[in-house]
Amino acid sequence: MYDNSSDLIYNFECQSCGDCCSGNMKIFINIYDMYKMSRHLKLKSSEELFKKGLLTLTKGQHGLIIPQIKFKENPYPFCPFLINDLDENNNLKGLCSLHPYIKPLVCILSPVSRIYSSDKSTSEYVFTPPTENCPGVGSCKSNNLSNLIPIVDKELEYEAKFYNILEHIANNKIEGYEKKLYFFNTDNSFETILDSITSIFLAKE
Repeated sequence: MYDNSSDLIYNFECQSCGDCCSGNMKIFINIYDMYKMSRHLKLKSSEELFKKGLLTLTKGQHGLIIPQIKFKENPYPFCPFLINDLDENNNLKGLCSLHPYIKPLVCILSPVSRIYSSDKSTSEYVFTPPTENCPGVGSCKSNNLSNLIPIVDKELEYEAKFYNILEHIANNKIEGYEKKLYFFNTDNSFETILDSITSIFLAKE
């Protein structure tokens, strides 16, 4: 699924400030992200992520209902998977309890954003600062996207299939799809779950 014509090289090094995991940030996730989280937390069903208040369903692009991480509200808005700690100099340090590869794909790729074109089945990757004043931007550390893509290639494929299902739902104005799409038994392999979901929504294609 890596379709950039050239490798993206960018300067960035996370400073663990936690800014991209707090405030008014909105982190939308895909169904494989949900599967990873559920398995990590030893949950039998993805529905438990919502019952535990970790996720919520909200309107995203094109008015589609998609899962979003539900931030805690006190003492300030922050991701429920964020761990606030102090470094050796007693400076606040934000760590992700899902790091490195259990966390959502969008967080793994950050500070790179993926623009997926379903009609062309291609992806474009662009450097996007996580926050306006992110201290990691402009670092001397050079990163090459081509080193990361092979690690998450399967996740990119899963996400592309998820986008195709959402596009089908939007184009056909399907209603009441939320439970069939987002609630599944995590005892099964994700390939089995994805095949089942695909058969429900794309059986006639």
